[in-house]
Amino acid sequence: MSDNSNPINGQQTQPIRLKDIRKFRVLLLQPESSEGQELHQHLNRIGCCVQMMWPPPPVIPQGIDVVLVFLRPIVEGHIALHWDADCPPAVLIAIVDYENPLVVEKALRLRAQAVIGLPLRTLGILANVLLSVNNHRREQRLRRHTERMSAKLKSIRDIDRAKAILMEMNNISEKEAYETIRSQAMNKRTTIEAMATAIIHAGDLFREEAL
Repeated sequence: MSDNSNPINGQQTQPIRLKDIRKFRVLLLQPESSEGQELHQHLNRIGCCVQMMWPPPPVIPQGIDVVLVFLRPIVEGHIALHWDADCPPAVLIAIVDYENPLVVEKALRLRAQAVIGLPLRTLGILANVLLSVNNHRREQRLRRHTERMSAKLKSIRDIDRAKAILMEMNNISEKEAYETIRSQAMNKRTTIEAMATAIIHAGDLFREEAL
């Protein structure tokens, strides 16, 4: 699924719709079991493209939108589940068969977007998947916004620092320092931010040599 068409990657602004579930690529992480087979069949029935795997892979395969994982065998078997909870590659839904504190704690650490209980009740699976995907997409959008704001603030700080270096070294005004950065960026066909970074690095080297 490409970035432009994937309903989970945050490119679309509209909420996930029921028909979008047929685009979902689901990875089901579970050892061979009747519950796993039942879940696999139900996900196929509602239109998902499902791939089963056990044990969990070192890296979640590219293109996976939703990961459903049976947590008890993970916890009891001390099996590694490589998952970046801070920047998840997909939606994570935990499958649990009883509220063991260790299993619940694992779900919390992984920051699962939803939990499906066993014995399986197919009534809530579709809703869990759709709501989880919507929440995941919202989190991704907020994360990208935060990253853009952080990059913008860093750029402002770097330009201010570069101006201060030029003002100190050349005894010029703030306006003249900015115009110097801008003109050098134009001459070198680079961005003002990149030029500011270069000036900062040069200023740091000059200070080290002066010590």
